[in-house]
Amino acid sequence: MSVTNAFPKPDIGDIFVRKNLNGNEEEALIIAIQSGPKAGGLWQAVMMTKNGTEFVTGDQEHRNIHDWRPKGWIHDEQLGNWFSPAQTVKIGEQRAAEAAKAAVEAPEHKDEFLVADASEITNAITKKRGPVPKLPVPQLPQV
Repeated sequence: MSVTNAFPKPDIGDIFVRKNLNGNEEEALIIAIQSGPKAGGLWQAVMMTKNGTEFVTGDQEHRNIHDWRPKGWIHDEQLGNWFSPAQTVKIGEQRAAEAAKAAVEAPEHKDEFLVADASEITNAITKKRGPVPKLPVPQLPQV
């Protein structure tokens, strides 16, 4: 089930995207916006697409990758919601921290190392494996 999330009001000239049923990504340009000071965060917009005009509104429930969304926003299948690029970074950091904590608390790793965050885990793994060996660069025959 999806969580309702409203997109912030775009500016004229912003780009919205969606994935069509052929698997291609479509882009549309916002050409008109209607909103009012008493409407709160509600807005409606007209987009110019390859095939004509489409309409989008900020209070719509955006369910999946086939719905129009601001370019750069990412759908999280696990949460069933859309997130801005800034929110996506925060969620990724939270999940990395949770995964690091789970890895440290796993019985097979209890005595191996105690770390405070994901960067220390990465450093510990790198130290175990050692540096990545450099491969020789093949020389081309001279003509």
